[in-house]
Amino acid sequence: MSSFDFEAADWLSRQLVQLAAKIEWFAWLRDQQQKKMLGTSDSDNWQGSRRQQFDDKFSGEQAALGQLAQAARQLKSNVDTAIGEAHAEAQRKRHH
Repeated sequence: MSSFDFEAADWLSRQLVQLAAKIEWFAWLRDQQQKKMLGTSDSDNWQGSRRQQFDDKFSGEQAALGQLAQAARQLKSNVDTAIGEAHAEAQRKRHH
């Protein structure tokens, strides 16, 4: 049986936190830029069916970024659970 690499798991957990934060920041930045450049859907900047198509696609992309950030947070949670379980197993082995 191989040993659990606590250092690698801790590193991965930290990286996943950073990944989720960077994805969320990128989604926020895109949203701010979209609002700054285009305004609201009824602004004079750009209207009509092409604007609606753009807005629909943009919303889908933003949702996908949110799902990606959520997946990173879930993976981090799974890694943290594995770390906790490995610590508990190591403690049990030390006491036997």
